[in-house]
Amino acid sequence: MTIEVLEAEALRLSAAERARLVERLITSLDADPEVEEAWSAEVERRNAEIESGAVALLPGPETLARLKAESSPFVLTEDHEGWAKRASGKYRRSREYWREIICRQHGICAFSEAPLFFDAASGTPVKGEGSQHPLYAVVDHCAPGSDDYGHEIVCNDLNDIKGHLPYDCFQALRATDVWQQFMQRWRQQAERNPDRSALRALRQGGCA
Repeated sequence: MTIEVLEAEALRLSAAERARLVERLITSLDADPEVEEAWSAEVERRNAEIESGAVALLPGPETLARLKAESSPFVLTEDHEGWAKRASGKYRRSREYWREIICRQHGICAFSEAPLFFDAASGTPVKGEGSQHPLYAVVDHCAPGSDDYGHEIVCNDLNDIKGHLPYDCFQALRATDVWQQFMQRWRQQAERNPDRSALRALRQGGCA
């Protein structure tokens, strides 16, 4: 049977049948044994990570909420504006500079993706409870003591943990499973119960 005959027969099908035929033909072009094998290996790897506890699954509603938030325009609040004003005075950068970073990060921590506190009260040390609130937004110099790699906004306590690690050293740490698992627990605690003592207890427990 020639191509012309096949084409004539296909054109006699209904629109729905032609669409189904086109879909099957495209699928047949994508059928690559090496690709299929690679996908199977990837599925097995991800299943092993879930079963071992290396990664945790997020509930559907939470995942959808995050995707919706990330795709929506970020709106600055009075707390954001106040924080940007304070930061501009302390670090000699314009308010617009800090507004841009807040919007780019959607108001969440660059390390853990936990919600940040920008209000002045959270940035004020409480007697008997240590320094600022663990989730208070603070400026992180990506390279300690230098502006070469720019800035991020992170949780106060996580910035303390990072300390003065050199840029390359900290980037390597961020890529490790143990750090990512700790960041996940930090974010979950922040979203579930942002109490100072609960977060400090998690910090003292570290990556264990």
